[in-house]
Amino acid sequence: MPGAQVKTLPAPVGGLNAFDSIVGMPETDAINIVNWWPQVYGCLLRFGYQEHANGLGGDIRTLAPYRDSLGAEVLYAFANGSMFDATSVGTVGAADITGLVTDFWQYTQFANSAGSHLIAFSGADDGIWISDAGIQRLVLGDGVVNATWMNVDPKNLIDATVHQRRVWAVQKDTTYGWYLPPDQVYGVASRFDFGPLFKRGGYLAHLATWTVDDGDGADDMLVAVSSQGEVAVYRGIDPSSADTWALTGVYFMGAPVSGRRFSTKVGGDVKFMTYQGLVSLNDMLTSTKTTAAQNTVEARKVQPALSAAARNTGVLAGWQLYFYPTENMLLINVPSNTSAGNTQFAENTTNSAWTQFLGYDASCFATYQNKPFFGTKEGVIYQGWTGQADKVMLGDNLGGTEVVGYVQQAYSYLNAPGIQKQIGMYKPTFLVSADAIYASKVVYDFLFESPDFGLAPPSNDGARWDISLWDQAVWTGGLKTQRIWSQAEGMGVAASFSYAVRAKSEVTLVATDFTYKTGGIF
Repeated sequence: MPGAQVKTLPAPVGGLNAFDSIVGMPETDAINIVNWWPQVYGCLLRFGYQEHANGLGGDIRTLAPYRDSLGAEVLYAFANGSMFDATSVGTVGAADITGLVTDFWQYTQFANSAGSHLIAFSGADDGIWISDAGIQRLVLGDGVVNATWMNVDPKNLIDATVHQRRVWAVQKDTTYGWYLPPDQVYGVASRFDFGPLFKRGGYLAHLATWTVDDGDGADDMLVAVSSQGEVAVYRGIDPSSADTWALTGVYFMGAPVSGRRFSTKVGGDVKFMTYQGLVSLNDMLTSTKTTAAQNTVEARKVQPALSAAARNTGVLAGWQLYFYPTENMLLINVPSNTSAGNTQFAENTTNSAWTQFLGYDASCFATYQNKPFFGTKEGVIYQGWTGQADKVMLGDNLGGTEVVGYVQQAYSYLNAPGIQKQIGMYKPTFLVSADAIYASKVVYDFLFESPDFGLAPPSNDGARWDISLWDQAVWTGGLKTQRIWSQAEGMGVAASFSYAVRAKSEVTLVATDFTYKTGGIF
């Protein structure tokens, strides 16, 4: 193009931006991004998922991994009023526990001199205690007989955590927390009433631990969250002793979304999903009440989108805040009543870049054998973030369905605000393991558009495992660069690149090269 200028635009590694003005957001952000994982070097088409276990007979509402004292792991799943051992790949066997009132369970794991323990409560059933000795039920009793709690019926407990070697539990629909003596799984429980601290009313919804280093060394604090969004923080080891137990502060973060899974630990921090968006306890502490928690640097770009999602579906079951440490991935599972199914907001905590996932229609998440797993409404457990295809079923050597990603990069004035521009040729650069099929479009003047995508699925030119002939097939491996010039249409004062990619192979968007001309004032 004679007289044209040339520009290279890096991929939108800044991720989703729903906060800044559409006119002024950085060029390396995205106004829409779905199924891309922003990393520092480019945007990776998200990984897929494959079947792990089936035959659970109903909506899987809880996955509970247990690691015994020798390090062996077992994956338990709750569905159809039963608890199943879903460790082995394939169809599950008979349920370990049946006749449960609910499939929503909260659990915690800890170790003492007797070994490793997992305890779980639902607020409607006898508690569950899993240890090296097997599976037992926690019931009301004298606290001396094995697996009995005195002073509170475990059927009425709905949440659990461990703080300073003590098991703590939440009594459903009250402001009471109950705790045991150190290192005990059962015994005489003592009550602690958080109600006088909750000026906005409501019940005790959740207990968590928060690791704080204030210069005197790290200290685990107990965090009590009310259903109305007040957070009481205690320091100490013995709630019955005024000498070793003290209230540090009471904060307001906004009411949490429904359920008991609105919280997760990320390192020493504790994060909450509320109607105001994502809230960090670390940020609440450092703000000293002068900076609103919802304006944190980490979630600033997506807070409007998160709070909108909470307003729309905050009362639905299925919300979960989940951290997958291997990938530095924070997921917010958002329930839905639409045909699209449940979706996720996802943050790469390495660079605080956000995206959205579509296709992981998950009811619940858990980490098992250092990998993310999720349960579904169809009674199937999948391993997530594996392979390049979605819904790979057992025995399916062809590998499921394609992952489809959409992204529209932030608008750019191309250093000439108010001046008419025309993009000429443009060339996205992808790093791929096999040629990717994509559609692209240049969009002008602040419209939100995705390119038409009536394309055939991409083929995988590499050999298939266990199908191609050994020593004769050319095996896939490594990445190659895919760059194809396209001709843009239209003109305007600001331009945005929009891409849709469908693939069953690794794809990373790196940059877009393009030519453009500037004209007069529009």
